[in-house]
Amino acid sequence: MFLKNTVYLYFLLLLGFLITACKKAPNYSKTPSISFSNLRVVSDLSDPDNPVDSVYISIHFQDGDGDIGDDARKDKDFLVKAYKKINGVYTYVDLGDYDYSGILPQAFSKVAGPLDGTITQVTPFDYIVPNSLGFEKNDTLRFEIQIKDRANNYSNVVQTTDYIMWKNFN
Repeated sequence: MFLKNTVYLYFLLLLGFLITACKKAPNYSKTPSISFSNLRVVSDLSDPDNPVDSVYISIHFQDGDGDIGDDARKDKDFLVKAYKKINGVYTYVDLGDYDYSGILPQAFSKVAGPLDGTITQVTPFDYIVPNSLGFEKNDTLRFEIQIKDRANNYSNVVQTTDYIMWKNFN
């Protein structure tokens, strides 16, 4: 009886291994595709003279050939545009030197083949610097995000949920 149960157990384990080992790689487009996942704000009030909101923007991505991330770390490939809500209409804001576009993690540059996952980019809004651009407490911002792969294929554009500036500050 013990031998019979052991044989069945090994057979089931082997069958399970074969089923999981035969899983095909996903068939994603070579042009990256993204979707908005989350916007989270962490307020740092430890320096009362310069409080900071750190805005964490998370997107989910898929790319068929895995050429996400700049292995030379030169070009911005996580592209961010900010829009300020004025009288109910979102208006593009040129952030100038405070452009929050960035470089995707270099770890992605080591992968060949289909790739998917989540990327989180941190965007700090301190009370002094963006205020020089005309931002005020309780302004509503929204961001548009796009990524670019190493073959210069641009993903679709996604919008975040609203961010209300410095709402936790006194």
